[in-house]
Amino acid sequence: MRRRGSHPLLGVSLGLLLVAGLGFASPSQGEEEERGAGVEGDAGPFECPARALVAEDDAGLLRVYDGIRKGLEQAHLPRVCREDLDGTGEVLDRLEKEPPVLLFVIGRVAAQRLGKRLTAVPRVYVDTAWDVNGEEFPPAPEPVAPAAVVRSVLKPVHVAEILRELTGGRPAGRLSWEASTPALETLAEDVALAAGFRPATGEEPGVLLHLRFGMGETPAPLSGLLERARAERRLLLSDDVGHWRRGVPVLLLPDHRLLGRIAADAGRRLLAAPDPPRVILERVAVSELRVDLNAARDLGLDLPVPFLAGADVLRGPRRAEGR
Repeated sequence: MRRRGSHPLLGVSLGLLLVAGLGFASPSQGEEEERGAGVEGDAGPFECPARALVAEDDAGLLRVYDGIRKGLEQAHLPRVCREDLDGTGEVLDRLEKEPPVLLFVIGRVAAQRLGKRLTAVPRVYVDTAWDVNGEEFPPAPEPVAPAAVVRSVLKPVHVAEILRELTGGRPAGRLSWEASTPALETLAEDVALAAGFRPATGEEPGVLLHLRFGMGETPAPLSGLLERARAERRLLLSDDVGHWRRGVPVLLLPDHRLLGRIAADAGRRLLAAPDPPRVILERVAVSELRVDLNAARDLGLDLPVPFLAGADVLRGPRRAEGR
């Protein structure tokens, strides 16, 4: 049974993996398209008192923004509009002339482009990360008050737990990966160790792992791993929401929309905080498990029924032709 945590925003128990007790998700959930609200940067300060900075066209970032927007609506807080940072500085110049009452900074690149501007505005930095040997990667920002840092930080043990369930609890097996950075290499090794796997060498059978770390981080190429998975009939696990419905059977993702709601609540607390200004730190481990049965079938894999029962989103098999 997966361990469970809690967060005061919801007033209910949150799963570290948010899967225990949820049962099967409907096929319609699995077919849901990733949607992000349109850019609303031209709206004035009266229409959108709060703003959200986004620097990349990334599915995870858009899901976080959607969670922030809905969280503010439910709490009857100021409406938020999205601002896409293009690197020219024009958006930040405009916001300095008409400062928002609250600013959400989504992802590492947006935080870098913001830099030390708009420091008088209450800011909420939202990001995802991995715990690599006790250190967060990518590193968390260190803003000056008034600000909040909200991060979903997952550990190798979270991936290891999924791998153990997929193998029926058997520690034997081998794990392969493509590492684009030294930190990714270390993380994959930690995952293998926590799950009782041995790092694979050459063409040995086992599980293929594709990790991206955080929103906006450049992942290792997926095409080569997909080709290997098909040729060797191997399981492929990824943490990149952009690969949903693109051939990857199992995705362990940060729950981006829930992370956005938690960030919205941090914004509420910033606005309600008395003087002097403060920095709120919020680190959570909220994630969701997605399983694509179509991709598993294409790879010739049979996934354990107890594992499928724990999926947050389950994309069912395609209907046979003529039915």
